[in-house]
Amino acid sequence: MVNWVRRASAITCAALGAAASLIGIAQAGEIDVIADQAKVFRIDEPAYTVIVGNPSIADAIMHDRTTVVVTGKSFGRTNLIILNQDAEPIVDETLVVRADTENLVSLYKSAERQTYTCNPDCENTVRIGDDKDFFSNTGSQVSDRNSLASSGEVAASSILPE
Repeated sequence: MVNWVRRASAITCAALGAAASLIGIAQAGEIDVIADQAKVFRIDEPAYTVIVGNPSIADAIMHDRTTVVVTGKSFGRTNLIILNQDAEPIVDETLVVRADTENLVSLYKSAERQTYTCNPDCENTVRIGDDKDFFSNTGSQVSDRNSLASSGEVAASSILPE
């Protein structure tokens, strides 16, 4: 009997741990999201209101009544509250937005930092805390490139003449 209870408890704990990892809730009750990335969460009860404590850190939208998409905007901690139709909380968790450090290389020149993403070649990337001029120049280039791409100029200029 004792063995059966231990086995049932172990299976229950494993199932709860797997469920928590599937919805992205860390063991400490925090939801971890990477800055500049989106994460999808499923909830059991239909949601009617989504609140992010500090919208400069993260954004949350409902894809449908049981699917929430959280996007990390800036590093930091805030909270995520999801309410049902009766304004009762379904979710009330701490939301932590972290940097994606995979393939990142930081170059320090005295106190000035420049960040590159490398896999295997390195390209400039902007990250909060980078040198102001580097951040501004890289950000401007990204913005200009995105404007050209949305207007179709980049695609048209990349077509080789016959």
